[in-house]
Amino acid sequence: MLGRLTIGPAVMLVSFLAQEGRLLRTGEPGRGRIWATHMIGVAAVLFWVTVICGMPFWLYFFGFVYLGAALTRLRSYAEHRYAERHEERTAIVENSHLFGLLFLYNNLHVLHHLKPGISWYRLPAVYRRNREALIGTNGGLVYNSYWDIARRFLLKPHDDITHPKHS
Repeated sequence: MLGRLTIGPAVMLVSFLAQEGRLLRTGEPGRGRIWATHMIGVAAVLFWVTVICGMPFWLYFFGFVYLGAALTRLRSYAEHRYAERHEERTAIVENSHLFGLLFLYNNLHVLHHLKPGISWYRLPAVYRRNREALIGTNGGLVYNSYWDIARRFLLKPHDDITHPKHS
């Protein structure tokens, strides 16, 4: 988990930019327009942050961009695994009030997958009403919190990352 949070964002960002670069070079329809629009927005945000607010670029990058990418890596770290049954591939992370709100309660992952139309703010109440059935559905893959996940997996692997059906 430590590697996923420290090195993972760099790997994710470089991989994403390389993939997008290939799509731009091959002339993927609409990709240039998407990136041009995005760059205008990035320029506006960077102007506001660095010129108007006086924040150093490095602080913005590491404090918001990199940290934000690390938080997305945290959410997905223990919440997905291989299982024969689709319902058993996603975990539930309970008792994560701060991160739950930050992740719009997608930490109640099996519920999010089973009922994607439920509004994010209704997920905790629906989860509480159906907790036992949801835990049964996902095969009992429940963590007490993200701190529980960190305590257990900060320096040791969570799962074998090789998909068992990958040739």
